[in-house]
Amino acid sequence: MSYFEYMRVSFVPFLLSRIVPFFGVSFVLALVAHKSAAGLVLFSYVLAFFSVVSALVSMLLGGVGNLSAEVAVDELRSRLLFRNGFTLAFCLGVFAGVLCAVLVAEVKSFSGAQLIGAEEVGVLSVVYVCAVPLLVVNTFLHAFHESTGRAKVCALIRFCVVLFSCVYVLVAYFISSAEGFYLWGMGYFTLSECLFLFCLVLLSRTRGFDFYPECCRRIVRRVLVLGAPIAIGLAGQKIYFYLLNERLAVLAPTRVAQLAVFMSVIGLLMVPVLACAQAHSLYVSTHPLERSDAYLKALIGLAGLMAFILFGVWCFGRDLFFLMGGDVVAVDLSAYLTVSVFLISGALLALCAAHLRGLHDTLTPQLIMIFIMLCVLLPVIYFLSAGAPDISFYLRLQSMGSLTGCVLMLIRIMQKHAQPAPDEGLGQR
Repeated sequence: MSYFEYMRVSFVPFLLSRIVPFFGVSFVLALVAHKSAAGLVLFSYVLAFFSVVSALVSMLLGGVGNLSAEVAVDELRSRLLFRNGFTLAFCLGVFAGVLCAVLVAEVKSFSGAQLIGAEEVGVLSVVYVCAVPLLVVNTFLHAFHESTGRAKVCALIRFCVVLFSCVYVLVAYFISSAEGFYLWGMGYFTLSECLFLFCLVLLSRTRGFDFYPECCRRIVRRVLVLGAPIAIGLAGQKIYFYLLNERLAVLAPTRVAQLAVFMSVIGLLMVPVLACAQAHSLYVSTHPLERSDAYLKALIGLAGLMAFILFGVWCFGRDLFFLMGGDVVAVDLSAYLTVSVFLISGALLALCAAHLRGLHDTLTPQLIMIFIMLCVLLPVIYFLSAGAPDISFYLRLQSMGSLTGCVLMLIRIMQKHAQPAPDEGLGQR
């Protein structure tokens, strides 16, 4: 299958698997906001706190898709990777659950929880924490099946699960009180993860995979070697945005809300790019001899996709900003330019990182971006920016950092392309 044919077949399933959960969470947040503003504060606080743990632990499995794609045609090695990967995911899920349980006991003593309602935060935390171990296990199962030829099935499962879970929340919206709805809303995550796990287990059984525990240190090590840098990079991003929000809160609190709206809009628009980047990464993993040609074709495809997205921003950007944040952001030419530059730089960065991931190099892109964000951008934000600059200043500054990261990653890509291309999969490395 040619590169463009592979991308054409993969794009829609990969896109649906990533954008449907985004809409599901947005739907729940919208219902909570309409039912109770105080409930939304509690809801958002608990999500922001515990999603750090769930995201970091699940990202340790971030390289599973590439490893699975390499062995997809070999039943024996696929079965070996599945058993070892599931065993690792189960252990990580237990670890994440225990860690969250410990944090539940501590979160009520935090100053933020004390201000908004410690007891309510504690109860809401218990409801969400039930979903965390399931999320970690589902991360592995979804990545494995999606990258071994079942992307369409995974997308259909994801759509049905989110749809059913949204119906549950909608029913709860009409039958519950304003004071208690946020608890029902938080149940969305546990319900959706339970349903998703059930469907993925059925899919695994249908394909002949069993859940016999197995631990081959070589395979587990390869999964963690690829995934650990991704988790570290995610931690660096969260630290950066936390410190950026702290700085904005000191300079001008309204900038915090504006940043949240900008990042919500950009996050939605980046979903198609991330879907393409993941599909490209899997193609590079399974066709290492075509890596140079695939990268050039990816740049061409990315240019077309970005032109389409930016045209949509120009036509519907004002409505999108209003939908995400009302009148918090003044949508003018400066806002359009800021979003455009941020999207272009972010798209190039995502492609470079995905290409390196396909070449089994996840450490380099993460180290580059952690250094740029924490050692370059933060000092500029904290020590060189006088007064309270417009929010566009911070976003354009980050765009420049992303473009710098792209250049450095491109150098690394050229180095990797100059090396002999491996032509063997998991079993020979």
